[in-house]
Amino acid sequence: MKILAPVDGSKTSLKAIKQACSLLAAAPQLSVTLMSVHDDIALKHARSIVGSKAVDSYLRELSDKDLAGARKLLDKAGVEDRKSTRLNSSH
Repeated sequence: MKILAPVDGSKTSLKAIKQACSLLAAAPQLSVTLMSVHDDIALKHARSIVGSKAVDSYLRELSDKDLAGARKLLDKAGVEDRKSTRLNSSH
């Protein structure tokens, strides 16, 4: 069984990760994938000024920041996670 955990860096999302750690401790056959999503529609104009690579880099940094707290909790619990980074842009 797999757990897909959306993470936005909030206390609520970190609380969900703590709950996932409890589930994973009780059932080691489970796995967890962390996911951070950012809507880039508002950045369409920025893409025309600074370019797609700069905007994609910015979104990647935001996602990494969002995921850092969750990864720290999983590491502390000894849980291996998968981090999937995928950028879907509206351009």
